Amino acid sequence: MIRSSFFILLILLFSCNKESEFIEVTQGIGMNPAEPRYGVLVTSNNELFFCNEIISNGKRTSKYKYYKYNESIDFSSYKEMVLKNFKDKINSKSLKVNDAEYYQLKYKTSSKQYKSIFFESDLNPEQFEILMNFIRLPDNKLKLSEEIPFYNFSSDLLMATTVPLYEVCNFKQ
Repeated sequence: MIRSSFFILLILLFSCNKESEFIEVTQGIGMNPAEPRYGVLVTSNNELFFCNEIISNGKRTSKYKYYKYNESIDFSSYKEMVLKNFKDKINSKSLKVNDAEYYQLKYKTSSKQYKSIFFESDLNPEQFEILMNFIRLPDNKLKLSEEIPFYNFSSDLLMATTVPLYEVCNFKQ
C-alpha cells in the first residue's frame, strides 16, 4: 500500500512538473491612454489564450480580461515561423519613443528560451507579418472563445507603467 501510494505520488510530481512549450506576444503602453494593452499566447497543447486590458473612463487600469479559445490551434506552424524568423534578439535601431508601440516576443521550446522587446519598426517584413498574425489571432477567434478568470501572461509589458528603454535599446541596467 505504501509503495503504491509513493509510486502514484512520483507519477503526479513528474507529470505536473513538465513545462509545455509556448509562444507569447504582448504589447506595452502606447501613446493613447484609452488604448488597451494585450497579450496572445499559444501553447504546445494547441491552446490559444489572450488578454485585454480593461479601460475605465478612458484610462488604463492594469486589470485584464482573459480568454481561452475553445478549439484547437496548430502550435507547430507558429513555432516553425517564429523559430525561423526570430533566432536572435532584435536590436533596436534607435530611440523611437514618440508615438511608438512596443512589443515583447517570448517563447520557450525544448531547445531554446527567447525574450526580446522591440518596436514594430525594428522588424524586417517577414518578422512584421508574423507579429501581425499573432496580433490578429484574437480578432479571428473571439466568437469561439470564453472568458476565463485568469491566465499567467508575462507581466513585463502588461503591468509596466513606462517604456522599459533599457530593454528595448539593449542598455545595461
